[in-house]
Amino acid sequence: LGPPLSAASYATDAVPAPARTTRTWGAGKQTLAPQGTGERKVRSVEMRHSRMNEGRFDDRFRTQETHIVHVSSVLNNTFVTLTTLEGDTLAWSSGGSAGFKGSRRATAYAAQLCGETIGQACLKKKIFVVSARVKGPGYGKEASLRGLRSAGVKVVKIQDVSSTPFNGCRPKKKRRV
Repeated sequence: LGPPLSAASYATDAVPAPARTTRTWGAGKQTLAPQGTGERKVRSVEMRHSRMNEGRFDDRFRTQETHIVHVSSVLNNTFVTLTTLEGDTLAWSSGGSAGFKGSRRATAYAAQLCGETIGQACLKKKIFVVSARVKGPGYGKEASLRGLRSAGVKVVKIQDVSSTPFNGCRPKKKRRV
């Protein structure tokens, strides 16, 4: 904080003011007030136009994605679940809960309706930006994300978490139609 005080400075009550410290991280600057002065920390961050123009991922959406939409599209149905980052379920929908029976649950239209209902649930909970994890071999993966976008929710990141075997179990016999 400064040089040690001598006995003469104590006698005259001429205590020097502590110096301010300036740190620089990348494009932003932070000025810290010395301890014990009661001043708050002041931070000024400059705009990063060069990174935005390079076409990289914008930092504004990284902090906003606080929820995940899981889309599980199996051969007979499509399940769409809205969760927090910890995995707590907030809302869910499926082709059967949308009112479809039998083989119509696995259609892309049923998956789109599931995405729209989850999008409306997001807007009710004031969630505007989500990331998506899609899984499975069904037709409803893209359609459910399309329904989510049409409801007004911004999908920042799409991640495919389908399990692929490294020649593990023997697959089922081929389906003959």
